[in-house]
Amino acid sequence: MKKYDISYENQQKAKQLNKDYILLLDDIIPYVIKFSKNSMKADILLSSVLNQMIEHQSKINNPKQLYNNLKDYIYKIDKNIHYKSKIKEIKHNDIQRFTMNGLRITMCGYIVVLFLKEILTQHFLIHLYVDSIVAIVAFYITLHNLINTYTLIKKHQLPMNSFIIIIMGLIVSIVLGIITAHNPFDITFLVLVIAYITTKKMLEKEMTLQ
Repeated sequence: MKKYDISYENQQKAKQLNKDYILLLDDIIPYVIKFSKNSMKADILLSSVLNQMIEHQSKINNPKQLYNNLKDYIYKIDKNIHYKSKIKEIKHNDIQRFTMNGLRITMCGYIVVLFLKEILTQHFLIHLYVDSIVAIVAFYITLHNLINTYTLIKKHQLPMNSFIIIIMGLIVSIVLGIITAHNPFDITFLVLVIAYITTKKMLEKEMTLQ
């Protein structure tokens, strides 16, 4: 399948299709994106198309019989979709994802900052190697959730201000962690929490106004 800017959920659905249906999907996706100017509606429409393709494959397994005219086929599916309720459901689910992503970024980002402080002070919680493994895992989780958050922001076509605040919160925490490495007073976690709460409120407000 060619690379298109479609949701993770639809990518997973596409993986259920065999080679012949994937070739057909390569023709359908650009038409769906062109048909629906709004990226969220395009994703909802594509989800319905993929559901039909999966069902068609399991029952008939002949992509040539899926439709005679692509325009009519997409138009018919589009007319049967209740976009308002679908969009409301997607927004609710994605706000929950934003929340979980933000919590993981905050907690795991703080673990990475603590490890940097341990390196500078040479005081480790357990042992250098053990703490290193924990920090590497925490860094991976932080990066993974940053990518997920960025993807969700793009999906809803939101301003990048909230994502910039997340990045700045991480950078400020790292800098403060290094500067105050030998100081028992630590505000790095507070910075991460403030960044998380700020971005969560911003994203919820922006999605409500859409």
